[in-house]
Amino acid sequence: MMQWQVLAAHVGVLVLCFGGGAAVTEVSSGEELQNALRAASTHIVLVKNISIPSNWATRGEEINVDLIIESSTTRCGGACTVTGRRGMSASPSPPFVYISGNAAVELRNIIVHGSGDSMATAAISGGAINVVHGSLRAINCTFSENRGYSGGAVHVANIGLATFEGCTFVRNDAGQQAGTGQGGAIAFIGGTMSAGRPTSFIRDCTFDANTGFPGGAVYVEMATVHVSGSRFTNADARDGAVLSVDRGGVALMVSSYVFTAEETKRGREIFTWDVSSMVAISPWTLETQAQIGGMG
Repeated sequence: MMQWQVLAAHVGVLVLCFGGGAAVTEVSSGEELQNALRAASTHIVLVKNISIPSNWATRGEEINVDLIIESSTTRCGGACTVTGRRGMSASPSPPFVYISGNAAVELRNIIVHGSGDSMATAAISGGAINVVHGSLRAINCTFSENRGYSGGAVHVANIGLATFEGCTFVRNDAGQQAGTGQGGAIAFIGGTMSAGRPTSFIRDCTFDANTGFPGGAVYVEMATVHVSGSRFTNADARDGAVLSVDRGGVALMVSSYVFTAEETKRGREIFTWDVSSMVAISPWTLETQAQIGGMG
């Protein structure tokens, strides 16, 4: 029978070993989480709701090693909250994490709330997470009330990839002022027009009341994103109130429900900016056809 073995307990951080030797670091405060990230831990388990401390890195704590961060299945109701300084009405308010070094990062059952600055600059793309060089997989996570210059909750850059499964994005906004940046919830901004570039995925997710311009919920530029089984409501943007695609971006939407209450927009629910951009929708109906606008 496998048992936990205590490897180390210092600076308030408990490090455990399970079975064959995979180290697991349990954290119960923002300071402990910061220590674990800076020590390049490879598996972190949150056992309490935590708040980001005042000395958090300006662009988010950097992750450059493969890492799993998850909530304890027996604490926090199964999903612990990481509250940013914006959520505490404190300033400055950096993003949660910054992924680099080709790291593969997986988040499971975590709520990221109130990260990113209320006057976000270009240095703070991705209010919660900025995927610069590496990959993110988020499973059953919630991103709420985050603010980033580009990507209110998550920014996926030119050599980054992301997969979101069963996640919820609510009341995130992008821009230096509310709703003036690309992708109220997520901005995928790639670095190549090549058709052979890799694909990011959004599966069985819910987007509600996110704000951005262009792309109230999602913005895609020189990247390919496959969206399936997802629901979009109450997005707010002037062009592409749900999804905006530009400069060779490709969005494939399968069995996704699109709806918005915002009326003063040019691009209906989905907007393509030029002839190099493409949105493919399945199933294709008169209702989905009515939701698409564009300049291309």
